Amino acid sequence: MQRIMFPGERWGIRFEVPKLQGTLLCIKSDEKPVLEIHAEDGKLTCVFTTNVQDNPIFSNKPQLNFTLEATCKPSIISLEWHGFSTRLYCDGELVDEEWPIGVLSSGEWEIQQAGNQALEFYIPEDCMGGKETSFAGAVQYFDCFGSNTGVGDCMPFARDGRYCLYYLFDRRAHKSKAGLGAHQWAQISSSDLKKWTMHPMAIPVTEQWEGSICTGSLIEKDGVIFAFYAVRMSDGSPARMTWATSVDGIHFEKSRKYFALTEPYEPVSARDPMVFFGADGRYHMLVTTSLPAEGRYGGCLAHLVSDDLMEWEQLPPFIVPGYGDQPECADYFEWNGWYYLVFANIATARYRMSREPFGPWEKPKYDVLDTVENQVAKTAAYGDRRLVTGFLARYPRSYAGNAITHELVQRSDGTLGVCFVPEILPEFGEPLEIGDIRLVNKEGRSETELRESICGFRLKAKLSLEGCATIGGVTLTVGESEHRLDFDRANKMVSVMRPCHPDRFHMGDPRLQLMQIDMDGYVEFDMIVYEDILDIVFADGKAMVARLNDSIAEGCKVATYVQSGALKLENIALESMILEK
Repeated sequence: MQRIMFPGERWGIRFEVPKLQGTLLCIKSDEKPVLEIHAEDGKLTCVFTTNVQDNPIFSNKPQLNFTLEATCKPSIISLEWHGFSTRLYCDGELVDEEWPIGVLSSGEWEIQQAGNQALEFYIPEDCMGGKETSFAGAVQYFDCFGSNTGVGDCMPFARDGRYCLYYLFDRRAHKSKAGLGAHQWAQISSSDLKKWTMHPMAIPVTEQWEGSICTGSLIEKDGVIFAFYAVRMSDGSPARMTWATSVDGIHFEKSRKYFALTEPYEPVSARDPMVFFGADGRYHMLVTTSLPAEGRYGGCLAHLVSDDLMEWEQLPPFIVPGYGDQPECADYFEWNGWYYLVFANIATARYRMSREPFGPWEKPKYDVLDTVENQVAKTAAYGDRRLVTGFLARYPRSYAGNAITHELVQRSDGTLGVCFVPEILPEFGEPLEIGDIRLVNKEGRSETELRESICGFRLKAKLSLEGCATIGGVTLTVGESEHRLDFDRANKMVSVMRPCHPDRFHMGDPRLQLMQIDMDGYVEFDMIVYEDILDIVFADGKAMVARLNDSIAEGCKVATYVQSGALKLENIALESMILEK
């Protein structure tokens, strides 16, 4: 047993791993646990125990445990404590990170270690920021590099001719920091949508009281970029609205100036500040919150104005849309004489439109911006184009996943649709030769195979159905597991049916149902299936993205089918994905 005095507020520990089984290291102070590193079946777990004091959220828990994990088989483990952050390195590579609440037991530490290898304590370098790296390839379906990570709320922004995707870097599907999230702003950017730069962390967590750096927006003024956001507090107190500034859009400095909403708004849940320069020559901020006096349907966008982006005056609500939840992650932009207001209702981005900069706001017949499952999508200009990016969560539905980007299409009446962004798609080969297909079965079901086995593909076709009650579409089969893309003519609806949703009377998740699809003639669609993601856009600008139960990375069978009528599939172009080497 080794004894040392408490190493201080910032320290690291490094040692060789003689084996990867059992308890490798145990640290206690006055019999109170501090750290235990354990390995079993190739999985490494590092459990810290902190003492929590005077925190209302954890009033019944004097101590908290949190765990860092690795599934690799390292020869050297490094574990660092920075006070606001802990990091686990295996053979020099960062594999996991957590953000603690509370302090470690001080005094004399008792250390028990498996084996006789040297145990090194050291003072680690500043862990904030990270390195800048470049990469090329498809950014559609982008995911964070590293273990247990995912892309959360996205905040696209245009600067210096670049499309900059700021996003909430997530670990553990919002479960980090005892469920507070501990999100940070990360960024990738590109000038041509083909070659990308992954920048250092733009706005990291740097204090224990920062429970999460939440969603916000960016705006440029006099050569300085302001990033506005809310801080979710670690003690459950009202969120702090604040901002950080940058001259290059990469390195930000926190202002350390804060403000909160006041009556009639609810301040604790205030978040997602959206800042824009208005047609009246003033800066405007929209903030997600609610009007407690209005009860269940009082969710609103608070409205604030400023002349300098620093001092803000509170005004009556910008909009109270009348939903049973708060309108999240607002966006606002002008495009060809139309003004658009975007907000997310139960994570689905919806839009309103007006010829006037501040309304009145009109709800279009189909008001979903992009797709139902592309969560909290927001937009940014790219030249004279406008792109929209959100995230597709993991399945079963949780927080964070892959970034999904489409291009906005503006119709003649001002309503919006989407299409694919060619520059960011995976690479595909030449279309396979498949002729037109016609299936008829008025009393039952018929199916024909398009491809026996394919590991990612793009399918473009025109589909038409005959018979008022006819259902037809495309099936994807992995082993015994079948997903269906159902075109339901009677209900003018396209649905993704999972293996656990066997027939039309068990429609499953309503979020995977696309309404108002005219099937009186033919329906033209363009569909990509990448690993466990199905991404489909229609010629009329509607779209749907879904997470499948199974990945097709090892191959799936693709077929088309019809039930209770006739189906015709024409102009078929099935392109196999070119796998990265």
